[in-house]
Amino acid sequence: MPIPPDLHVFKISDPGGSGGKQVVVMDGSFTDAFGSFPPDWVKRTREIAKFGDMILYVIDPVDLAVSKVARFGERDREDIRELAKSGLVGPHVFVARAEEALSNYVGDLTFVCHNLADAKKIVVEAIQS
Repeated sequence: MPIPPDLHVFKISDPGGSGGKQVVVMDGSFTDAFGSFPPDWVKRTREIAKFGDMILYVIDPVDLAVSKVARFGERDREDIRELAKSGLVGPHVFVARAEEALSNYVGDLTFVCHNLADAKKIVVEAIQS
């Protein structure tokens, strides 16, 4: 499938010798059931391909970064950093959208609020570097 030219795709190493092909990874563990997404995230998804009856959508980069704040593991931190370094996530929009998402969050917000403060620092530092 050809990747649209304006879709941001992160380059990965090519250990399997795929000839420099770009890869779009789909996350099988994806769920929005726990409220870590801003309320209107679905409206901001972008259709990038159709395969018969199947349609492939890509999540907005800011919404993707926000979705990573609740778990906030090392991979999540790195994803947020790379999105910010690439110019796809800015601190003001990121925090505003994260605060929207917190209004729907299921569970104790204590750690998530600390994660958000740390994530904002990551975004700011990534943009400044």
